[in-house]
Amino acid sequence: MKNSNNGILYQGEWQSGSVILQKLEGPIGDGIVKYPNGDRFEGRFHLSYAHINGPAYAADGKYTFADGSMIEHAWIDTSKDLEVMDLIGVYPIKHPQGPDTITPFHRNKRHGLELVLVEKPFAIEWHEGEKLQELAVASYEFQQKDKNRAELTIRLQDGTVITQYSGQLEQNQYDRWVFQTGLRGSILYADGSSLDYYGYNLKYLQPYDGYVTVHSTNGKYHRERWENGELVELDDDQWDENGAKVLQLPDPFNKGDLVHALVWDGHIVYSYHRWLYDGDMADDRPNGIGVLVGDGGDTRGRRYEGEFKDGLCHGYGVFTYPAGGITQDGDWKEGLFQEDEAPSEPIMLNVWLYGDDSAKQTVEAQVGTFPYFTGFGGLRIDRIQRRCITFAFYGETKQLTPGQTVHFHSEIEGPEDHDGCVYESDDYYLDITWKS
Repeated sequence: MKNSNNGILYQGEWQSGSVILQKLEGPIGDGIVKYPNGDRFEGRFHLSYAHINGPAYAADGKYTFADGSMIEHAWIDTSKDLEVMDLIGVYPIKHPQGPDTITPFHRNKRHGLELVLVEKPFAIEWHEGEKLQELAVASYEFQQKDKNRAELTIRLQDGTVITQYSGQLEQNQYDRWVFQTGLRGSILYADGSSLDYYGYNLKYLQPYDGYVTVHSTNGKYHRERWENGELVELDDDQWDENGAKVLQLPDPFNKGDLVHALVWDGHIVYSYHRWLYDGDMADDRPNGIGVLVGDGGDTRGRRYEGEFKDGLCHGYGVFTYPAGGITQDGDWKEGLFQEDEAPSEPIMLNVWLYGDDSAKQTVEAQVGTFPYFTGFGGLRIDRIQRRCITFAFYGETKQLTPGQTVHFHSEIEGPEDHDGCVYESDDYYLDITWKS
């Protein structure tokens, strides 16, 4: 079969869309591609629904150039109309008339940094098949991950490091993994900043056309879109979790609890985005002046601004609870607000749970997470005064006084049946009484 538009000729097995229970059509099995420039590809053509974004059209095999140069094992993108028969990836090439190379290709054209393997290796930068410049190489490393994937890293004399990746394994909804052809890479500049790209155009080692992810030296990253060498779209900065320290730090409001934390210089994410901190730090924890903002669940919209010591709210600070209009303005000590009307002795609460897991318990009122009861995992005490306790439950705020009872309701949705119907929900009720 020959495509009259581009002159590509395919000879080999073919799957017809009229095959029973098979809607896909295109080259499949063993086949040969002959290009109008004299290049030739011979290999195995794959055609399936395996790709997460739709049908997978690809082939792997031997690629021979018109001058006799050869890639022993290469991947090409294919299509049923033969419009696409493109060599993509990073491959070692054997050249009968000159030195061997390790060369990146994108859409059948040299694109990126090609390594020339002579006594003193050097690099050639290509852009869409156009030779741009030759560059002195300080060192390089080539890893053949397996027959399908490769990685070429080149360090230039000025300290710039370019890594180019050939292909990848992609998880999908049909099979566990499928091989994805492609050319992607990263550039680490001498000033410590870096960018990642995937199949998009670079020119003179800078973004030229398409999307790139730019990583700065302050721990943040953002996405950029370029068109013909001009920056046309810039996303907001975000903290790069890949560059964070992963530590266990004290809960800022509870001296005895350690929580998961991602730590940068001046920024901390607590408990998988439950709290965000920005401010002064020492020993990888808040020390000095800072701001703590609730970012998930029952903390969303809450804010503490003030002094910290050894990771805890300590000193003067202001805490606001938007849901109840409560403000705690004053002194804090080791994570707890020092109430002017703080009780002189412990306050005991009677707690009744009504539902399938009915229970009765007496607990001591303490600021922070409330003891766990089925359906009420998000219930907490925000404030304890001599004659008032403030509860919070997913944005709802209630206050309890001596001898009184507060009521909470929670509904847990039942499991989904095989036919899509949902079983009847379970209702739970919690009564809390201040023992007088």
